[in-house]
Amino acid sequence: MKTFKLEVLASDRPFFEGDSESVTFTTLDGQYGVLAGHRNTILALSEGLIKITDEKGNTQEAISGPGMVKIQDGNVFILTERCETREEYVFRLEKEEEIRQQELYLQRQSANEYKMAQAGIARAMSKLKKGND
Repeated sequence: MKTFKLEVLASDRPFFEGDSESVTFTTLDGQYGVLAGHRNTILALSEGLIKITDEKGNTQEAISGPGMVKIQDGNVFILTERCETREEYVFRLEKEEEIRQQELYLQRQSANEYKMAQAGIARAMSKLKKGND
């Protein structure tokens, strides 16, 4: 099968660079597939799955963020906010959840400290009022 040059570039790193038999990705209009010899075009990339089949027939999947796709002169360039393997995606979600839980804990702790401070101020004010009487 014919191949084409494919580059998948995330904002923080190159994800894939090499020859590919096909690539599919998610656009605003749904799934879109590219084979060698595709006409020149520019597309908006939506958050979703990118499926790459390399020149040896091996398939690689990634989860991408929003971005753009440029197909020009037999080359395909996918520029995306982020591109992660499933494992990286799950790890990132777990880390984000851990951070959210820590923030919730700190908010609760802060609210308790605020209530304790209010109670301390109320006690002090009560003692001051009794002392003035």
